[in-house]
Amino acid sequence: HHDGRQGIMPDRSKPPAARTPQKFLLPGALIYELDNGLPVHVLSLGDLPTVKIEFIFRAGARFEQEDGTSFFTIKMLAEGAKHYNSKDISAFFEQYGAFLEMQRGPDYATIELLAVERHIQEILPRLFDIIHNPSFPAEELELLKMIQQQHLSVNLEKNSYQAATTFREKLYGEDHPYGRSLTFDTIDHQQRDTLLSFYQESIPD
Repeated sequence: HHDGRQGIMPDRSKPPAARTPQKFLLPGALIYELDNGLPVHVLSLGDLPTVKIEFIFRAGARFEQEDGTSFFTIKMLAEGAKHYNSKDISAFFEQYGAFLEMQRGPDYATIELLAVERHIQEILPRLFDIIHNPSFPAEELELLKMIQQQHLSVNLEKNSYQAATTFREKLYGEDHPYGRSLTFDTIDHQQRDTLLSFYQESIPD
C-alpha cells in the first residue's frame, strides 16, 4: 500500500526495532552564587546571538493555600508594575523582539525571557522591575480571569485535556497539588489581596 508519496507504508502492526542510544555529551554548566545566596547556572549552547534567562521560584501549586493562587500570581506579574501598565510592558518587549512567559507548575513557578543578546542590557532592568515591583491591577486581574475561563471552556471540549486532568486526579487525588486543575470556581474566586500575599511570601527580593 502506498501513502500517496514515493515509498511503502510501514507496517503499523509491528513495533520498530530497538536501538541502543548513541552516546552524547551534555554541556557543563558554570554554577555560582549571588550575594543574596541565590544560585545561578549558566549554559553556553553555541554561537547563536540569543540569550534565554529563566527565573525559578518555589511558588508552585503545592505552596498555595487556595487553589489557583500560584497560577494567577505569576501570570499577573506581566500585567502591571509600579511605573508601567500591561500595554507598556507588552510594547516594551515587542520592540526588542523579546519573548516573555510566566508559567506555574506543581512545584515551581518560572519566568522565562528569550531575547537577542545585544538588547539584554536594556531589557533586564525592566524585567527586574516587573518582578520586584508588581502592582497587581484589579482591572487586569478581572480580564485575566475572564480569559482563563474562556481557555478552560475550550479545553473542556478536548478529550486529551479531560483525559489528562482526570488521570492526575485519580492518580494523586483531587486534594493533592499534583491532582488539582483550574476550575471555573477557582478562577472566579481569585482576589488581588490573596495574590499579593502569596507574592510577598514566595518571590524573593
